[in-house]
Amino acid sequence: MLELSRVSRDICFFGSKGSGKTLGMTFYGLRAYLQGLTVYSNYPLAYPHVLLESISDIETARKGLVLFDDLEAWLSSRNWKSKENTQVMQIILQAGKRELTVLYSCKRPENVDVLLRDTTDYWCRCSLVPKCSAYDDLEYNIGFLDELLLQIEVFDDDVQPVNTTFIDDLPVYAELYGSKYEISKLVVDEAVK
Repeated sequence: MLELSRVSRDICFFGSKGSGKTLGMTFYGLRAYLQGLTVYSNYPLAYPHVLLESISDIETARKGLVLFDDLEAWLSSRNWKSKENTQVMQIILQAGKRELTVLYSCKRPENVDVLLRDTTDYWCRCSLVPKCSAYDDLEYNIGFLDELLLQIEVFDDDVQPVNTTFIDDLPVYAELYGSKYEISKLVVDEAVK
């Protein structure tokens, strides 16, 4: 399991749509909050946090954990010269001085700015896996997440495996950010292959 500390680091959660990236970040955000850290997030959470509604809101972040969901929307590799990219990158690059740990999600790591990729310490590949081998019998409804585990495979910046974590009680974490349980059977089918 990733151990979050007051030491600055950048951690990327990546995977296909519906693979549990936001679930994983929400899980670590809750752990940080329970340890007394301030949590900043660009998506609403059901526990106390500072909501980052615009890029300028990031400038207030100090001493805590920052959660950026779908960061490629704010920090696209295609727009590397834009004012927004420059502003967000400046904040992230100064995370150590601000005593921040930055967790961000994206579908593919190459979608975010190369400078951010170079400063990322850990890469977390997210996937949802069934708790049992009889996944064909799962009912795809609100209780569907009860039958799954979130698997987070952690790699260091040299792409060496660090560890693999399995997180249970997914409906609890999904409710913390208002998920509508939009996880497709295709994602589970891919995970079982």
